[in-house]
Amino acid sequence: MGVGDINPLIRFNADKPEAGLIAVAVLYDASPLAAITLKKFGVTEPKQLAGKTIAAPETDSGRQLFPAFAKATGIDPAAVNWMTVSPQLRETMLAQGQAQAITGFLTSGILSLNQAGIPTSEITVLRYRDYGVDLYSNALITTKKFAEANPTAITGFIRAAVKGHIDAIKDPEAAIEALKKRDPLIDPRIELARLTQSMAELVVTEHVKSAGFSQVEPERFQKALDILGDTYRFPRKLTIADVYTDKYLPPVADLTLSK
Repeated sequence: MGVGDINPLIRFNADKPEAGLIAVAVLYDASPLAAITLKKFGVTEPKQLAGKTIAAPETDSGRQLFPAFAKATGIDPAAVNWMTVSPQLRETMLAQGQAQAITGFLTSGILSLNQAGIPTSEITVLRYRDYGVDLYSNALITTKKFAEANPTAITGFIRAAVKGHIDAIKDPEAAIEALKKRDPLIDPRIELARLTQSMAELVVTEHVKSAGFSQVEPERFQKALDILGDTYRFPRKLTIADVYTDKYLPPVADLTLSK
């Protein structure tokens, strides 16, 4: 079992369907992908990124999916200047003014800029999902072979993971205390802020509030697959069944926030 962004899984399955990877539950109903800039640079909408320098690693998901964001917002991708940097230097380049924007996960970018002395009030976040690039994100991942051989274990794992998320939503401080026992080097203040932001923006969406965890919407999911297929030029068109199954989910009562 693993936990990770479902979008690289989708890309991997498009190229290597024989590997048999599958997502069995979606934990992040919303995508953290964003272009982040500072208010002093005057960027209030995506089109104003044209002519700007954007810092990001080549492997950054926000950078790789920028063509989809550009298409959705009418930006000419060629009008953006990319500065290739290591993940550790991304926010530094923005804070120092060597770049006018960065791409990445909002849950890391905002807090890293805060640590660099830039208050949230001076940061502008252009969330990809607000402009039509509405993707799912973190999911529980395994292989079809393992899931088929261990269905009870898969369902139990999903139930436990969702319960852990619900407990963390109800008592985030206790979640961070548990995390610190596993990793004593964390900064509890930063990780509490990250957890709170993640839950508020990515996990506890209006859809999850009403329907529960991993109640994916077929039309939205297929649109996300088509966005990725167009961006990465998949060799074949993917359907939801190629990357996700709900047959191992526990009863909806175990997936709802109100339980």
